[in-house]
Amino acid sequence: MEQLKASYFEKIDLYTDETVEFEDPRRVEDKVQVPTRIVTKDQPVRMLYKCYKAPAGWKVYDIDIEGVSIVKSYGSQYDAVLRDAGVEDLLTQMRRKVEKEWKEKPPEAGKSASGGS
Repeated sequence: MEQLKASYFEKIDLYTDETVEFEDPRRVEDKVQVPTRIVTKDQPVRMLYKCYKAPAGWKVYDIDIEGVSIVKSYGSQYDAVLRDAGVEDLLTQMRRKVEKEWKEKPPEAGKSASGGS
């Protein structure tokens, strides 16, 4: 989860001073999707937040950026490691990557990678 958070913050930090437009949420089974656009100088970037209701409030479980799911993207990368080396090796690699990313670019003060509701 920490690797996903670090990756997401790294990508979203590329956008500064853009306008974010939220469309009406739509229910998909027991979850909700929120279509979003980041309006840039060049062209809008389509995003889709996929959320579920947890006891502590709404949580985002996946984000599609221009039709590419962050969760599916990481899942396909992990398949090969799981097949070749196993779960423990995958977890070790993920921990190292997160530690490296936070050392290279720690979260800004007041910007929490833990998300919130």
